[in-house]
Formats: sequence, structure tokens, C-alpha cells
Amino acid sequence: GPDYLDQSGTSGASITIKDGYIKSDSFVHAGFGITSFYMSGANLNVENVIINVSGIDSNAIRSSSFGTISYSELYNYQPWITSRQQLIRAGSVIGSQEFHHNIAKGGQGVLNIMGDNARIHDNVIINEQKVTNHYAITMSANGAEIYNNVFDPITGSGILLYKSDSHKVYDNIFHVQAQPCDPEYITGSDLTYSTNAIRINDYYSDEDFNIDVYNNDIYLTGEYYTNPEHPGCIPIATGIFY
Repeated sequence: GPDYLDQSGTSGASITIKDGYIKSDSFVHAGFGITSFYMSGANLNVENVIINVSGIDSNAIRSSSFGTISYSELYNYQPWITSRQQLIRAGSVIGSQEFHHNIAKGGQGVLNIMGDNARIHDNVIINEQKVTNHYAITMSANGAEIYNNVFDPITGSGILLYKSDSHKVYDNIFHVQAQPCDPEYITGSDLTYSTNAIRINDYYSDEDFNIDVYNNDIYLTGEYYTNPEHPGCIPIATGIFY
């Protein structure tokens, strides 16, 4: 892959990484476990690999490729990000890939999908969000199918379907718990702070179409917080925020 964002990687490359352990021993800025970004038409296949990374803006995997990521464990000890509007700062980023039978934990949001027609299934996904709206899964592409996953966050929300279309979300288990209010929500007329299993069509974007959500189990836990630093703010746990 390229060292600089204005370079291109090897077009059409096929990369397989399997049966290994990748660890970043230092707390770095924008470190990567595996990257195959800006590589047009490339295939990245990862199988039975444990990845540990740490640091602000780090990714366990950053890929815009095709291929499969399976039977692996991705741990990202990412306490913060420099820009929460950049979804590629999530714990991992994948392309048009099949992501299955993995454990993915940590990061500000766990997984951002950059390629069309990705398949996310049979995973355990553990969000540890400290930054507003960094969901376990966010979309930067169309046509994803998300099924048979367990979303069991330490903190944070499940799936954000935003400015994209033709997604299917079914047969998943979501655990959602209200959490203390965020510093962004201390002013204005609406002082509620929601933690959601699934959020559709955020900020009146009017760009979400053909979204099928069905046969999911959603477990909600309400909590009372005194929030002395954010008086008047109300935490809410929501199944579907539409």
C-alpha cells in the first residue's frame, strides 16, 4: 500500500494474510495493523489473525479492497480521534468485503464500510465509543447485508444507516444501554442524548432508500445519571431511531 495519500497502491493486487499475530507495541498516531487502501481492484483476504493496535486515529484494518476477513480478532485501543466527522477513523475500515466469524472490539466506532455490497455476518462486535455518533457500524457505501451478529457494547450504539441505500439488517442481537450525556449536548433546546440500536436517515439527509430491517432482537437498558456537569440532559436508550 502507499505511504502517502496522493500515491496509489498496486492495482489488482491479491494479498492473503493468515494464521498470525500483529501487535503495535507503541501508542502511535494513525497506526495500522493491516492496510490495503487506495489499491484499485485489489483483493485482501485475512484469516485467523489476531490484531492489536493502539493510538489516536489508528485502524486495526484499513481496506478499500475486495476479499474476505474471517475467523480473526481485531482489538483497537483507540481513546479518541482528531476529527469525528471522518468515519475512516473507526476501529477498522473495510471495502466490498465479506466480514464474518470475527471478534471486533474497541475504537471510536468499530467498523466503517467503504465498499458497496459488503457482507457482515456471524461476528461479535464490541463498541467502546467515547465520541458522539460513532456507531459499531457506519456506512460510506451502499448495499450492505448485516445479519447474525451480536452487538454487545461497552459504551455506544449499534448501526448508523446514513446517506446510503439498499441495506438489509436482520437476525442480529443488539444490547443497548443509556449512557451519560456528551459534552456536545450541553446547549440548545433538545438536551436528550440517545444511544441507539439502529439509526436510519440521520440529520434529514433524505438519502436513505430501500432499507430493510427485520427479525432483530433488541434489548434496552435505561439508566439514571445525575449528570452534574450537564444539568438537564436526559440519557435515552432507543431501539430504532428513525
